[in-house]
Amino acid sequence: MTRILLILSIALTILRCEGGTRKMQAFVHQGGSATQHQITSVRQKKIESLLSDLFRGANDMYLVYVSDSLVNRIRTSDSALEFVFDRPREFTSTTKGKYTITRILLPLTGDYAGSATDPSAAVFVANDKGFITGPLRNPNGRPLLLKLQGLLIRNTPKH
Repeated sequence: MTRILLILSIALTILRCEGGTRKMQAFVHQGGSATQHQITSVRQKKIESLLSDLFRGANDMYLVYVSDSLVNRIRTSDSALEFVFDRPREFTSTTKGKYTITRILLPLTGDYAGSATDPSAAVFVANDKGFITGPLRNPNGRPLLLKLQGLLIRNTPKH
């Protein structure tokens, strides 16, 4: 019995070490449909770094109530990137503090998206209870969104 417990303990330790990179799901919303993209562990690290930069530069908030209908409208009428984490992650805005989140929605088009002349980016965040009112605004985040989009588009969609 002791040997079985020892073997199970070692196996769990190995699994934790190999599973050190947190898995995330990535979706591209466009034209009313969502495409899930597989992410390699190397690409996931790049994505997490870009998301950290996006959060760090978010120094303002949109004063808007984030309802389910608003989120669904962004997903179906606009283009957006969405990242879903397998467990809560912590990101920090230099001026707005720490956020523990499980999901990020990043509009690429529509009312909350920047443009070629407006480099801002909206960051809609959710915790285990749902999306949080007052999405963050990064005044120079659009280039980061385009890099994130490029990382996903190069990946093959999950069928």
